[in-house]
Amino acid sequence: MAHGLSKNFFKHRPAAIVSAGVILFTLTVIVGGLSVSSQTPPCTAPPIDPDGHPQYSQGDTVYCEFNSNITPDQRDQILRGLNSWSDANQSNNSGVRFVEGPPPAIGNGQIPAQTFFQNGTIYQNGSVATHVTALTTYNGTRPDGSIASTTITFNTGGALADPSNPQSGPYYNPNLPIPPGAPSNGYDTVFEKKTRHEVGHPLGLGDITGTQQPRGSVKWPRGQLSERRV
Repeated sequence: MAHGLSKNFFKHRPAAIVSAGVILFTLTVIVGGLSVSSQTPPCTAPPIDPDGHPQYSQGDTVYCEFNSNITPDQRDQILRGLNSWSDANQSNNSGVRFVEGPPPAIGNGQIPAQTFFQNGTIYQNGSVATHVTALTTYNGTRPDGSIASTTITFNTGGALADPSNPQSGPYYNPNLPIPPGAPSNGYDTVFEKKTRHEVGHPLGLGDITGTQQPRGSVKWPRGQLSERRV
């Protein structure tokens, strides 16, 4: 689920409307693992995550593609997030890995898993969802119930640094000042962290609260700007 300043930053609402500003591609999600020691999600088919969404099938290879509105730097961050999941999944029993590029031709009625990444504007209930930083859309499943396709949208056109303050400016702002003592303003890793969080859902992980796990967990809802650097 989405969480943030209003506890809703990573909301997963299939009914939400997403505008990418360019052609909205349909993609299939590639299964992969995250390099976080506290996460060991088993992936089996037909799988369902704690929020009722389908999961990748155990051992899946998820093919990932990028909308043209993803910049080279953002792409590199996303790939770092995917690679960390792929590495972790080789030892946590899921076996899911993520690779860049379109899926190969597969015969015998097999359906590859795919995921598409894009920037856009997320709408909920007819209004821009300023409290949502990223959203995973589940596009379809295979006959066994596992994921065939997902789209991950970064709400670069709508998320605010402070949803309670319309004048706070965009959340995805590369020009925010660097806090005293910090190495950066967090923009150099924000897409990597959002990718890790969002991909965790189709791997079977739900969101957590501060009473469940340390705030350093990939599933902690990093909505506040102060947590972009966590």
